[in-house]
Amino acid sequence: FDAARHRVPYAEMAEIDRFMLHRLQYLIARLRGAFARHEYHVFFHSFHNFCVVDLSSFYLDVLKDRLYTERADAAGRRAAQTVLHELLSAMVRLMAPILSFTAEEIWEHLPNKDEEAPSVHCALLPEVNEAWRDAELAASWEELLAVRSEVSKALENARRDKRIGGSLEAHVDLFVADGSVPILDRYAEDLWELFIVSSAHVHRDQAPSPAAYTSEAVAGLAVDILPATGEKCERCWTIASTIGSDARYPTVCARCAARLS
Repeated sequence: FDAARHRVPYAEMAEIDRFMLHRLQYLIARLRGAFARHEYHVFFHSFHNFCVVDLSSFYLDVLKDRLYTERADAAGRRAAQTVLHELLSAMVRLMAPILSFTAEEIWEHLPNKDEEAPSVHCALLPEVNEAWRDAELAASWEELLAVRSEVSKALENARRDKRIGGSLEAHVDLFVADGSVPILDRYAEDLWELFIVSSAHVHRDQAPSPAAYTSEAVAGLAVDILPATGEKCERCWTIASTIGSDARYPTVCARCAARLS
């Protein structure tokens, strides 16, 4: 990835990418303040939580499909790489005062690092980019993450009961009382990707099945997990009814076939 050539402008990024850049600014502000006050324990808790909660359990998990299945030059894939480069560049600088040797090893392999900083310890701490702070966007995604957490619980129950294996074997039905969780209607087409399942559908004012998981954390929400219908795409591993719809690619779904064309 060549950041100078392949960088995608902020305004052209997907919301999830811009949300992660927002979260990164929060981390930068918190850790710069902690360093100024010599509160080094704050680094450990904040940096660790960002790696585990924001990245591993959420962004990197959701991002895999885009990175693995989109064309190498696709704008969405380039946007993801741009955000990953920003994350790595900022995080290695933030960790340098504490994890000095690890940070230096990472810096040696960082693409497009500042040529004037042969060592991470010669580089400046990242500054907060106010243009990447978006409280309204963050509020929307916090709502979505609350729903995602409840869906994850329902998926775990389905796995425990052996109704599904992995999450990509699942179809998610969301039953939402009228007027509750309005954010779901706005993102209805993208929920399958956020939940890392093969398909998802939002139902309004329809009674869930007796087996559905009723959320206590999100009012008016029930989640039903069903086996996804169709065949497994050998490229993206989702279960779809469009396998072989393009005769040139008989073992992949229509989405992957379009990306291979």
